[in-house]
Amino acid sequence: MVLGVSGCTSHHTSASDARYTADEADVWTLVFHDLFERHPAPRAYLTVDRVQYDYVDPPSVVFHRLADLGVPLERASLLNDPAPLAEQPRGQKLERHERITIYSARIVGWDSPEPGTSTPAARVEASYYDGPLSGGGYELVVRKTPDGWRASPTGKTWAY
Repeated sequence: MVLGVSGCTSHHTSASDARYTADEADVWTLVFHDLFERHPAPRAYLTVDRVQYDYVDPPSVVFHRLADLGVPLERASLLNDPAPLAEQPRGQKLERHERITIYSARIVGWDSPEPGTSTPAARVEASYYDGPLSGGGYELVVRKTPDGWRASPTGKTWAY
């Protein structure tokens, strides 16, 4: 299976997005779209990494590009604990009463560009989490072609 997104060129609009490259934003857009197609959810939180126990959000341009999915997409950092458990006042646990789906698109490395191209291929771990014992993931290689970005599964999958 090969997926494609043509015409992706990131234009960062906020200072917080400046730490991401245009290629990273293009890759994340394609992978989140693929996650939604494979595992639809009524609402999803998006993350590109975890630092210790906190989620790292993708740049805002990714949310804008995925708006046509018609699903509420949220920053996964909203799920981060406001403070370490030892520092939280007793009895003020965050209550969640809805099913929470988290989509993760983590770029784990960049391979050398193929002959005739200047953009390296991204190796990405794509995963979804719906709660304890409900989730899974797969690995993709995402390459930039003259027709746009293309994602190809490597065959590596896992379940939670």
